[in-house]
Amino acid sequence: MPTPHEKIAIKATYFSIVGNAGLAVIKAVAGFWGNSYALIADAILYNELDMSRLFAVYELLINRC
Repeated sequence: MPTPHEKIAIKATYFSIVGNAGLAVIKAVAGFWGNSYALIADAILYNELDMSRLFAVYELLINRC
């Protein structure tokens, strides 16, 4: 069972993942409409950051068991 501090850290991580996913979608759509490969690449980078955060939460939960 996670401690209260770990629960807060997990909630904050999920919040940042949702926020970054929203920004990634907006950047990808803007890059597609504006023909900007830089914005599309930035959207991909945001998704990579979200994946690393998901792995961090997974590791935190696995280590507690």
